[in-house]
Amino acid sequence: MYVPILTSLQQWLQKPDVLEKVKETTSHMPGQYFSYCDGSHYQENLLLSDGGEKLSIILYVDDFEIANPLGTSRKIHKLCGVYWTLANIPVKYRSVLHSTQLALLCNANDVRQFGYEKVFAPLLADLKTLEEVGVYIEAFGDCLKGTVYSVVADNLAAHGLAGFSESFKATYFCRVCLATQTEMQKSDAMTGGFEMRRKDSHDTLVQKIQTNETMENYGVKQSCVLSNHLSYFHPITGFPPDILHDLFEGVVPVELAHCLKGFPNTVLMATDVLKLRVILDDVNAERLILPSRPETVQALISEMKDKLNLTFDFRLQFEDPEFNNALNNLVNMEDLPAKATIKIVRVIESDLSSTSTDDTVLLSDNTDSPERLCRWPAIFTVPTFSYEVEYMLRERNSALGDGKTVRLTRDQKHNILDVMAAEIYKHKAYPSTKQIGLAAEALVSKHPCLKENGSTKGYEGWLNSLRFKMGNYRTKLSKSGIRDVAVNAGKRSRTNPEGAASRASIKRPRRGEINFLPNYPHGERKQTLETQRLAMVEQFKRTSMERDMVSIHQHMQRTFALRREEIVNLAPPVVELKDRWPALFCEAQLYSEFHRITNLNLPSTFYASLDKYTPQLLQLYKKRKTGTFGQKMEAVMMAFEERDKNDICAARIAALAGLPHYLKEDSAEVFRTCKEDDLEAAQEGEVALVAVVNQEEVLQVPFETQHVSIVLEDMVVMSHRSWTDSLVILFALVYALHLKYPDKLSAFFEFIQVILLDLDDGRKQLRPKLQALKNELE
Repeated sequence: MYVPILTSLQQWLQKPDVLEKVKETTSHMPGQYFSYCDGSHYQENLLLSDGGEKLSIILYVDDFEIANPLGTSRKIHKLCGVYWTLANIPVKYRSVLHSTQLALLCNANDVRQFGYEKVFAPLLADLKTLEEVGVYIEAFGDCLKGTVYSVVADNLAAHGLAGFSESFKATYFCRVCLATQTEMQKSDAMTGGFEMRRKDSHDTLVQKIQTNETMENYGVKQSCVLSNHLSYFHPITGFPPDILHDLFEGVVPVELAHCLKGFPNTVLMATDVLKLRVILDDVNAERLILPSRPETVQALISEMKDKLNLTFDFRLQFEDPEFNNALNNLVNMEDLPAKATIKIVRVIESDLSSTSTDDTVLLSDNTDSPERLCRWPAIFTVPTFSYEVEYMLRERNSALGDGKTVRLTRDQKHNILDVMAAEIYKHKAYPSTKQIGLAAEALVSKHPCLKENGSTKGYEGWLNSLRFKMGNYRTKLSKSGIRDVAVNAGKRSRTNPEGAASRASIKRPRRGEINFLPNYPHGERKQTLETQRLAMVEQFKRTSMERDMVSIHQHMQRTFALRREEIVNLAPPVVELKDRWPALFCEAQLYSEFHRITNLNLPSTFYASLDKYTPQLLQLYKKRKTGTFGQKMEAVMMAFEERDKNDICAARIAALAGLPHYLKEDSAEVFRTCKEDDLEAAQEGEVALVAVVNQEEVLQVPFETQHVSIVLEDMVVMSHRSWTDSLVILFALVYALHLKYPDKLSAFFEFIQVILLDLDDGRKQLRPKLQALKNELE
């Protein structure tokens, strides 16, 4: 089982308290060894010590037995666990349980059979991406790079990962020095008489071992699993001694056992009394002493209700000494000190019109979030119908063998269709025929008694019924004012014969949008949302250093429905949108807006897919040499051949710049390259990326740019240093502003949408040239 480390990093660094600790810097006098950053291993790491924010990962590898209390040596159900934490956070928070994240879990026997290289493959791939590309952190508005700073493990796992001998009876058994077994027994390590292992000599030794040029391996078996994939990790500096295994599970228990022999048989142990100061409200607090510590938080709450005569439901917060006594939710009793201050937080299950205070938690949906949070599922989940229908279906499913078919009453069929339509609408207001077919197929799969005799697939009738039912259901929702369907109401009908045709200019998701036209958050009106919009605009009148980015993000999240209503219904010009919604033209908020619309992290998904397909695309480009587009393609590939083959940025640019030529589209109007002197004349057009290059030569492939201007409707709306990042920003703007793809590059943008981002929107078929390219890539 693998938990993607890049996704975990993104989610973890979204928490304000974690982000604050990562950014925290402590000044100290020169010459002091205050943290790991002051050590030579960190200073010699070219990535971590290169200035700016970098992520230092500490991996922890250990085996444990899950079913045998005798310990890991039983090896019956032994698992290998890989965990990680950030060295960036202060040391006092680094070892607490919630700072340690799971990365990988596998059977220990699989590690022995297949080796660390294969078992750790997905983790190593993500760590390589972290080194080369980074992970996008919204609060920074940029991708943060990082690498593995150290691996903490028992000696067996450390030697296996680092490529050293895993037999500790070998002549050279130490990964730190070159002492032999005999020398180690005769001399004291404190004397400094042992030769230490060095990076350069170790690398030379590994090369000789791989080419069979040496007979003496000095305890080295092979190259390090991590350094095979990571450019900034080395086994000599990356595997420090582990105090847990070397001391606490090693020599300390032995020495402690000898010490305890001299103690009396009766040892006075500290009592497990729990002393609490209970804050009831702003003016009342009670002292509570419990003779023994409850095993669970719920047991503590029950005792408090009993002893303090509390009749209402509540949860608990406690002053956490790990965070300067700030209040944190009490989840585990192990976190609560023996003498602590706890606060009661009432839980009120009331209507949503109640007022929320610091001491009140409403059990309600988070109306700040978009309404739909997931895409159309791979397997449609059939909902639960009325009690009568569920009972009837259960009985008929169990009696299928008697040859009888189920006969539904009108009310029963209506219940099935109504409930199915409501479930379909949760995922999509305007599902495609293919998606409705998947729902119908799931229905007869779960309830075989509903399968239609004489039907090819067994559910064609249900498919047609659901199609008509979805139309009727949308009409009902439209009359209730649900915005994503009400926007298409009021067209030609008996009462409005002069209106537009009912199917004309339907406003619905066409590019994989999940939240196309959401409703206002609960309790909000247009006037209240407009007030929040104005507050956001006021923030942008300040300097970039003075802006409250957290407040801006909250306002943008809350006003999402108002913004989509304006953009989709009114289609205002870009200059007006830039004036009313300036945060949309800030990179971090733009990516957040794309996530609200599609529930997709654009930068990470885009670059992950692009890196996956880039080698195949470049191979396809080399084969296309005929015609005008073939000549342009050859020019792109010749320019790329002059670049460093290990330059991933150059490979990405070549893959993207050559794609329009492969699809036989003219990119000259959208992708422009010019010198600084010609920039003003080039900044025109409906949609364009204008790359400014150096004065020597203007190439059509913008490998090196001074800056890139993003042009919409004859005005520069944003700029960036990187051409590929500018393209990602342009794509996000197309979604956020509900713009059409450029006519001459429609296939190029559809490639990004459908193949790179998998936003296919349930369409039946791609255009032929895109389908052919997709088949080539698969």
